[in-house]
Amino acid sequence: EAHLAGREWLVGDTLTLADLSVGSFLDLSEMAQYPIAPYTEIQRWYRNIEQVPAWQSSAPAK
Repeated sequence: EAHLAGREWLVGDTLTLADLSVGSFLDLSEMAQYPIAPYTEIQRWYRNIEQVPAWQSSAPAK
């Protein structure tokens, strides 16, 4: 959570494999009952990933 404060992506200034790798786990957060609701920075970062066209076209339907 603290690592993401003031950052758009996990590593550097652009989307990287790190974002996609971690994001793929969070895509299942609701089903897996990961408690991410209290983590506003993680939610903000994940919303950034959800806006990436390649993510949108390859993400499973919710």
